[in-house]
Amino acid sequence: LVLPLAAARSTFTFASLSYNEAMLKLSDLREEITALGETMARRMREREVEAERLRRWWEAAPDAEEARARLAEAELLPQGEGPLQALAEAELPPPPETVVIGVDGSQIVPDRHAAIPYYLLQIGGLRFRYDGSRPADRRHATLHYAEAELYDADGFLIGARQVGMRREAEELAFLHLMVEEGMEEGPPLPVIALTDGPLLWPYAGRSQEEAALLHRLFAVLDGLRRLHAMPIGFIERPSGQPLVRMLWQLVGRAEGAERPRLSDLAFLRAVLPPGKRTRWFLRRSPMQERYERAHHPIWACYLNVGEPGEPVIARVETPAWAARRDDWVATMQSVLVHQSRLTAGHPYVLARAHELALVTTRDKAALEQRLFRELKARGLHPRPSAKARQKARLGKR
Repeated sequence: LVLPLAAARSTFTFASLSYNEAMLKLSDLREEITALGETMARRMREREVEAERLRRWWEAAPDAEEARARLAEAELLPQGEGPLQALAEAELPPPPETVVIGVDGSQIVPDRHAAIPYYLLQIGGLRFRYDGSRPADRRHATLHYAEAELYDADGFLIGARQVGMRREAEELAFLHLMVEEGMEEGPPLPVIALTDGPLLWPYAGRSQEEAALLHRLFAVLDGLRRLHAMPIGFIERPSGQPLVRMLWQLVGRAEGAERPRLSDLAFLRAVLPPGKRTRWFLRRSPMQERYERAHHPIWACYLNVGEPGEPVIARVETPAWAARRDDWVATMQSVLVHQSRLTAGHPYVLARAHELALVTTRDKAALEQRLFRELKARGLHPRPSAKARQKARLGKR
């Protein structure tokens, strides 16, 4: 049966679906929800067994020098000397001359269904001095609408990945700016310069744009080094298992044990007490080699910024030239633990920077209304795609 177009339109209307018909029916997922609970409980028991085995490997592991010699092909290499298991404890509170700066960013990604093609970056930052003075905050937004910014070489509209790369580069540049401004008020040592995310570039770095962004990132690290600032990448709840694989290579493989499935995060929750950090490690990768050529190899340690019974594990990244400064590292650890305890596990300056950078749904709506008025004043009347208009009608229900 073929309906006339008008009849088809009247038959298939959004209004024909009631609210109850359109909503998710949890009753349909009853069995899956029960199975999920059982699976999670089983995984928890298995993790406890694996964590205990890894704790034994951790205690039996050789010192850092011997470990490096035996880990020729390993992804993760311990740095420094002494016991692999050595932990450093935070000395609280941080020294009163310390300054910590945190930056974070947010974005609006281009939407091919939207009426107006653009993307937005907003960066927020907070400078916090431990001398009792009032924190200083800053934010900066940029609107990007040029075709060269919006489309790649093949004419495709860029997506979240490209915008995210550009945002991360802007965050580091903004961090450098805030460090410079802080120096005008007096050169405290050290300045702990925090960004929410890794310092080691998480992308492949193969495209021409990525190469340019990396060059800019290395220039920022050069500048922070000249300013005697310690750049820090703070990654809460790090993923992966390079530390677990390293322990298996050092101890477990000789026992004939299978490679564990436990993540570094789950293992560290079991062995890393609150306020303490591990030694530094270097994670080998093609991207790390590029950092080494630029004289900024990145070292990382693991730090528990939580409270007893509530571990919050973070990976902390910094260039080797900063990690070798024991006085800076002690101050950094003190700052991160103290700041995180102010805001239930996440450094206060990063939490405030995120708040300053956040672009809300209301902000986006206000911006687009202003853009529509600007275009209308010039006789332009852009329209979103049919799909976007349908979704807007659904959203009003």
